[in-house]
Amino acid sequence: MSVQSSSTINHRLGTENRGFSITELLVVIGIIVLLIGILLPALGRVRQKARVTETSSVMEEFAKACDAFNQQFGYYPGIVPEEYLANDPKITPMENAVLHLAGGAVRQDELPVFIDGVAYDNLAQIEFEPGNPDSTGQIISFAGPNGSIFRIAVYAPAVGDGPFIQGKRYAPFFSPKGEQFRPAKYNLGEEGTLGEIEFIPTVVDAWGQPVLYARRLRSNGPLVGSDAFNSQFSYESQARTLGASSLGDFGQDQNQFSILNRAMGGTDGRRDTFAQILRTPAIGSAQQPQSGAPRGEYILISPGPDGVYFNIADGPGSPGDAVLNIINNPSKPEVNTPTVVNEYDDIIVSGGG
Repeated sequence: MSVQSSSTINHRLGTENRGFSITELLVVIGIIVLLIGILLPALGRVRQKARVTETSSVMEEFAKACDAFNQQFGYYPGIVPEEYLANDPKITPMENAVLHLAGGAVRQDELPVFIDGVAYDNLAQIEFEPGNPDSTGQIISFAGPNGSIFRIAVYAPAVGDGPFIQGKRYAPFFSPKGEQFRPAKYNLGEEGTLGEIEFIPTVVDAWGQPVLYARRLRSNGPLVGSDAFNSQFSYESQARTLGASSLGDFGQDQNQFSILNRAMGGTDGRRDTFAQILRTPAIGSAQQPQSGAPRGEYILISPGPDGVYFNIADGPGSPGDAVLNIINNPSKPEVNTPTVVNEYDDIIVSGGG
């Protein structure tokens, strides 16, 4: 009896082994590429939505801390008077609030302060950890509009230990951990104090950009006027953030892309635009933002996915048709309303009102 080869048997049974043809491989690769093209945008949208949720969560946590602080002391946090920040914005209003909520700084007008039973009546003498010569707080001086000086002593490692207010230490009102509570990146090559105090932590959104904090200073007057002593909110105090040529992890140029720097009408136009953003759409004339009512006693703003506060190419604008006027734009009358703010990708949380 003859012995048949395995190849002959396979041939007769119709089971001859063969590989994929080039055509079949190309079809499979094409299907994979098509699936990737469908799934990647969906995954990107899911990721962006998760970041929006994460950012809103930390902003709401900060808002709760502001409310708790107000219930305790009758005003919203900011260790340096806003009028001094408007004239000499060495720190941002958010950093100013963090030092009040989480601790790490002492005001000159709240001395003497007692630390571990030791009384200090001079900021230069303060040691936040007595016995450690490297722990002496740094003195930061803010020049007032009338020539006065306001000083605070800052010691970054004490942020999170709780604030000193009227000589007493309180438990921290706000002390989150992680990537959304850390120093922000501002302009490269900053001069003077700005470069020295980069260690002060701030609230950062899920894209690595600092969150803006604006608190209401008084209950009447223009919403955002030229005089910080008479206005409800200050635009000039936000200069370190809104005027940054390289801001946050994205390094975005706010001067070039933010409507808050490019608004028509010079400085007054920028103040009016800031007022349009801060106001509630329900009250006041659409084209008179300075007479409107604010969204709340404080407003928090994340620049969102693009890293720019109210990007001129965002909202009612586009990369090829930037909108620089959202108050009295004759060529685009549909944008002359406070509700236009909702068209931008910035995230806004307000409270206290």
